[in-house]
Amino acid sequence: MISTANHASDIPLESFETLHTLKGIFPDATVAQCIEQLTKNDVLLLMESGVNNLLIPEFLTTLTKIGLPVYALQDDTDARKINSESIKMISHLQFVDLSISSQRIINWF
Repeated sequence: MISTANHASDIPLESFETLHTLKGIFPDATVAQCIEQLTKNDVLLLMESGVNNLLIPEFLTTLTKIGLPVYALQDDTDARKINSESIKMISHLQFVDLSISSQRIINWF
């Protein structure tokens, strides 16, 4: 269970099967492989250059069809001046919560 004693997190306290962290940019082959592996029981976190995918409508449409939770690291979107209302922005502390609530983590570079 996620401890919220020292902070309030907007991350659901449910368990996810897999946390996918995505650093690549669509339509890169790695991003395509990541998308093929996603299920509605998973969660996707966009980080580093991966937040640039928020600017690609095809990418967002594909994720909407899958129906899984999608987050982006706030620091990475701020650094790139990207604002998206369709994705929940989270802090590094919330990223830790997300990691803890996932059974496994797959990093896509």
